[in-house]
Amino acid sequence: MRDKLFTLQIGYRILLIVFFSVATGWALRSEDPSWIIVLSVLGVIAAAVSLVAYVGRVNRKVRYFFESVRNEDFTLHLPENPGDPVIRELYRQMEEVNLMVRQVHMNARQMEQYFQGMMEHAATGMFSFNPDGFVVHANAAFRRITGREVFTHIRQLEQVDPALYKAVREIRPSEHRLVTVRTERGNAQLSVRAVSFRNKEHEIMLLAVQDIHQVLDEKELDSWLKLIRVLTHEIMNSVAPVISLADSLAGYFRKGDKPVDPSQLDTKTIQNTIRGLEIIREQGRGLASFVESYRKLTRLPEPEIRKVNLNELAGDCLMLARAMENASHIRFSLYCPDVETQWLADENLLKQVLVNLLQNAMQALEGRVNAKVELHVKQENGQKPEILVRDNGPGISPEIITQIFVPFFTTRQNGSGIGLSLSRQIMRMHGGSLTVHSVPDKETVFCVRF
Repeated sequence: MRDKLFTLQIGYRILLIVFFSVATGWALRSEDPSWIIVLSVLGVIAAAVSLVAYVGRVNRKVRYFFESVRNEDFTLHLPENPGDPVIRELYRQMEEVNLMVRQVHMNARQMEQYFQGMMEHAATGMFSFNPDGFVVHANAAFRRITGREVFTHIRQLEQVDPALYKAVREIRPSEHRLVTVRTERGNAQLSVRAVSFRNKEHEIMLLAVQDIHQVLDEKELDSWLKLIRVLTHEIMNSVAPVISLADSLAGYFRKGDKPVDPSQLDTKTIQNTIRGLEIIREQGRGLASFVESYRKLTRLPEPEIRKVNLNELAGDCLMLARAMENASHIRFSLYCPDVETQWLADENLLKQVLVNLLQNAMQALEGRVNAKVELHVKQENGQKPEILVRDNGPGISPEIITQIFVPFFTTRQNGSGIGLSLSRQIMRMHGGSLTVHSVPDKETVFCVRF
C-alpha cells in the first residue's frame, strides 16, 4: 500500500508537469494571451519544484536515518503523525528498523562485554593487537606473566624479553611457539598460540600465552619419582637377599665376636658357603645387567637418517617375528598401501622398535586360542605415515597403561622393563611418537607415528 501511495504522489506531480507543458505548447501555438503562457510556464516550474522537493524531502529523511544508524545514534525521534501518509508509513518502517538495529547492537555489546569478562578472568594470558601493533585488549593473566600493568603496543614486550617480542612479531595464525623468557620472577617457559579474525576495520591477531614451566617441572618431578620408585624396587629386590645370605654365611664362620676354628668346619658347611657365594655372584651379575640396561637407555646412538621403504621394513620385521620360538600358534598379517611408503629414518633403530613391539604382542598371546598379530603401514592423503602393531591378547588394564612406558616397569617375571621406554625414546629422536590404545580382553594397538 505504501508503495502505491508513493507512486501516486510522484505520478501526480509528473502528470502536472506534463499537463502544464502541453498547455504551454498549445498556448504558444494558438497565440493565446501572454498571461496564459506565463501561467502555464509557472505551472510547469511549480510542478517540477514540487516533485524535486518531495523526492528530496524523502531522501533527506532516509539519509538522516542511515547516518544515525551508522553513527550508532539510536535516540532518533521521528514525528508520530506527519500529514503525508507516505512519510508517516516511512517513519513507521524506520522506527521498526531502528529498534531492530538497536537490539542487535545491544546484543553485540553484551556479547563483547561477556567475552571480555571471560578473557579478563581466564587463567591463560591473552591479548590481541591490530596490524600496526597496537594492543586492543590484554587480560590480567598476561599482564601478570609479563609484569606490565600498562600494555598498549607489542613493542613494549622488548623490555620484557627480546625473544618474546620477536616471537609475537613473527608468529602467524594457527602457529604455536615455545619461548623461554626472563622475567622479574625468573625464567619462564611460555607457550604462545595465535589465531586471527577480522573486525569491521582490519584483521586482529589474538594470542594465548601460557607459562608451562611449572607444568613441565611437575611432569619432570613425577617422571623422576616414578623412575626412583622402580629403581629402588629393583635394587632392593636384588640387594636384600644378598645381605640376608651374606649374614647367613657369616654365621658359619663366627661364634659371637670370634671366628670359629677351621677344624670345626665340615664338608656341608663348605658346600653351603660355596653355593651361597655363587648365588651372591649371580645376584651381582643381575644387578650389573640392570645397571647396563639403564646405560643403554641413556646412551642411544644418534639416528643415521636415510630414506627407508616402510613396506619392506614391516615385511622384514614380520618375517623375523615368524621365526621366533613362540610364534607357531600365532597368525600374522601384514597390511600395506599399494604404493611404496617411504620416510626418512634410521632403519636399524626403527627395526628395533617394531621387533620389540612384535615380541611384546607375541608374549601377550601365549596360551591364547586364535591368536593374531597384525602389522599395518598407513599413509593417507599425503599425511605423515604411521605403523600399527595390533594383537587380540588380554589387553592392558587402565591401572597400568599409564606406567608401561616408565623405565624398568614390567609386569613379566623375566622382563627388563626398558623395551617400551627405549622404543618411545627412539621415536622421539626421530621427531615422532609411540602411543598405545587397549581394550581389555579384546585388543591392544601400539601406534608408531613419524
